[in-house]
Amino acid sequence: MRNFFILWQKEWTEHVRNYRIIWLPLLFLLLGMMDPLTYYFMDDLLSAVGNLPDGMQITLPNVGATDMIGATTGQLQSIGIIVLMALYCSSISGERKNGTATLLYIRPVHSGSIFMSKWVMAMMMAIVTTVCALAASSYYAEILYGELPFTRVAVFAAIYIVWLMTILSLTLMLSALTTTAIAATVSIAVVMLGMMADALIGAYWTYSPYKLATYGLQYVEAGTMPDALTLTLLLCVSISIVCVALGIAFTHMNKQQTTV
Repeated sequence: MRNFFILWQKEWTEHVRNYRIIWLPLLFLLLGMMDPLTYYFMDDLLSAVGNLPDGMQITLPNVGATDMIGATTGQLQSIGIIVLMALYCSSISGERKNGTATLLYIRPVHSGSIFMSKWVMAMMMAIVTTVCALAASSYYAEILYGELPFTRVAVFAAIYIVWLMTILSLTLMLSALTTTAIAATVSIAVVMLGMMADALIGAYWTYSPYKLATYGLQYVEAGTMPDALTLTLLLCVSISIVCVALGIAFTHMNKQQTTV
């Protein structure tokens, strides 16, 4: 455990030095604020832009506070996920490339401590950024669109963090196995193409990691847990455990192959 805490402190120091602990939460705060504010002031924005034909009117549909949580989730599912995968796809492979990993591999440090220090740091940032985004969205949704069930939003945040855990576990596993470019390409392809496939033909299956955010939003809107949510959560947790185990194994394999 001592080695783990030392390695985690190294990860924390790197996040502080490159200001990741500041700009990443701020980015997600912006993502959370964007949709509630933009939609609320859309009429004013259109009037300011002008250049509309005479007599033309644009009527926006009425939306509620829970709709804004769904809109923010859309931002997280696209921009947010890509940012997190891009940041952490080089966590292990980047250190192998610049030689930093060699300094660890030749020391009596367990491969699990190396991998888990990075996994825990990535999950900490995922939790902070998700809370920032949903807190900002909930705040403006409550003010501008009406009452919002904050307890449901908190449960949804926990559900969404499990989805991010699956994504980051996959990303770090690929980083331990391959180069940064391949890890980034494969992880983004698996996640984004999977979500596209689920949106197009997802009606043919019920239990899928890609449906976890959708089931969470259904709970926010209805207040009752969808029947498939529990098994989908277990599926995501199982995939995460497998990815973490493989990531540790790949890290150990790289350590065994290191020569000085």
